[in-house]
Amino acid sequence: MFQHPLAEGGQSLLAHDWNMHPTHKQGQGRYAPKPLIRAVSPRDNMHMAQTEHPKHFLRAWRKHRGLSMEAVVEKVRALVEDRVLAEGEEGDLKRLGISQPNISRVERGEIPYNQTLLELLAEAYGTDPASLIMRNPEDPEGLWSIYDQIPAAQRPVALRMLSGLKTGTDG
Repeated sequence: MFQHPLAEGGQSLLAHDWNMHPTHKQGQGRYAPKPLIRAVSPRDNMHMAQTEHPKHFLRAWRKHRGLSMEAVVEKVRALVEDRVLAEGEEGDLKRLGISQPNISRVERGEIPYNQTLLELLAEAYGTDPASLIMRNPEDPEGLWSIYDQIPAAQRPVALRMLSGLKTGTDG
């Protein structure tokens, strides 16, 4: 149980005893639906609630392309410099979240990605931003993996075949 520093002689104070007026302590039994007195857990109020970020395949794409974290940062840095020169955009890498620790946190789902980072990573990995979120490159049976293996000349035929399966007809 939590020991408040003002507790006397080993007596433990509960979470709110030291800053609650005696009148409030007396009335809480009558008016509170549940007792307000409870022991303080050491983890109470230490961290904000952790929000779970949506699943993505950023790490899978990096590994699929055989890139180290350092190589990704260098590729993205070069892309940012090219964009700054070509389009006159602001190229502050820290503002864009381009650093090895930050990209690692995004890959682990600890912090959310932003659109700019997603676009830069997609360009560095040679894919589109939507694929980084929806498509596992390591799944050989995935629809997009199969589609990528179809020669470009045969893709329209494959799409028509898939459309026929969807509607159950040829037209």
